[in-house]
Amino acid sequence: MIMNLKNESGFTLLEALIALMMTTSILMLLMGSLLQAKAINQKIITDAQFYPETKDSIVGDRQIEWHLFLNQLEHYLQGSSEPIVGKNYLEVREMDEENNHLVRVIYKRPDSGSKRTLLRYKNNGKIRLLTGIETIDFSKEGGWLTLNVKFRNNESYTGRIWVESWIEEKNE
Repeated sequence: MIMNLKNESGFTLLEALIALMMTTSILMLLMGSLLQAKAINQKIITDAQFYPETKDSIVGDRQIEWHLFLNQLEHYLQGSSEPIVGKNYLEVREMDEENNHLVRVIYKRPDSGSKRTLLRYKNNGKIRLLTGIETIDFSKEGGWLTLNVKFRNNESYTGRIWVESWIEEKNE
């Protein structure tokens, strides 16, 4: 049997080596880009303590996050009742729209020391509300809820939220 090699189609060794070289080059560029991005991110975080403009940018982002959190919490608490306030947690009753009855909702930081997140627990589910916190203290006075939060970068914020539904009407 005589084989005709001229009619066979496929890659030559040279074509396969060129494709392999191109794939290797692309992967090396991608890896280099990822390492460079990580180094830039670390430099920004490190320089934040030495260059005021970088620190101001990071502080500005934290302030935006803080105000968004306060607005979100205020929205959640409107219409809630029976507040129980502890040093590190807040418990309220909210109307569950699906079942049309009151359910318990808890706002707290998990007990484990590695978690630095304020969570909202409702109906066996949880929502992350605020991250990077070291400590959080709740206090209640009348219809006011006061929050004192210290973040892991030693920034401290205080917020006050008015909750109309926490004021009981007095019948005379």
